[in-house]
Amino acid sequence: MGGQQSRALPFEVGEKVEDFGSAYWKLYRGKGIEDGAPVSIFVYKRSSPEQALPPLVENCVRKLKTLRHPNVLRYIDSMEIEDSLYVVTEEVPRLLI
Repeated sequence: MGGQQSRALPFEVGEKVEDFGSAYWKLYRGKGIEDGAPVSIFVYKRSSPEQALPPLVENCVRKLKTLRHPNVLRYIDSMEIEDSLYVVTEEVPRLLI
């Protein structure tokens, strides 16, 4: 965060989760390139690469990095690539209603 990063995302972005229900974030299934571990990838897309991330988004990611609780997804990685912020967490389990 805080600037363009040149390294590639070390995760493979898979299919989009259609019923996520957020206007700002998109959720994708993914897996680690090195170990193939399943992950969830949240993507926040800015309207242009020059646009700064909203302070709320930066603050949420900063807090998620340090938060440890059994009922909160475990943060794995995050990075800005072009006009998107990628936040990688442990896999989001499907909830049955």
